[in-house]
Amino acid sequence: MVSSVRAQCRVCNQFAPAEQFRMHHAHQRMVCPNCYSNANKPQQPASPFKEERKEELKPAGWDHEDEYLERLAKARKKEAQGTFSEIPGSSKVKYSCSSCSYAFRYDPAMKSPSSCPYCGKAVTRYWQ
Repeated sequence: MVSSVRAQCRVCNQFAPAEQFRMHHAHQRMVCPNCYSNANKPQQPASPFKEERKEELKPAGWDHEDEYLERLAKARKKEAQGTFSEIPGSSKVKYSCSSCSYAFRYDPAMKSPSSCPYCGKAVTRYWQ
């Protein structure tokens, strides 16, 4: 009587003999034979209602160009600019970097430093 080691599948959380596990390209991990055979079958969407609702939110005439422009606008919004705050009694301003949040003094007259000393990201324009 040979006892095999049983392992738990990380997809379905069921136990199966370790020798039967196989690498699955979609899950990118070792899966049990049940998950391996079921993953090859086409799956139905989880809830078709959510997909329909997603379509309803878009206005008439919405096309691929509009989707591209929307994604581009979101990316620009994500790229937050750093914040400037005046230092009283000085011509310099305090700049807080948008990528690393490092705060340092910035001289708008000399435009120095031109980039963040901590992460190297360029300093955005300063408007007085």
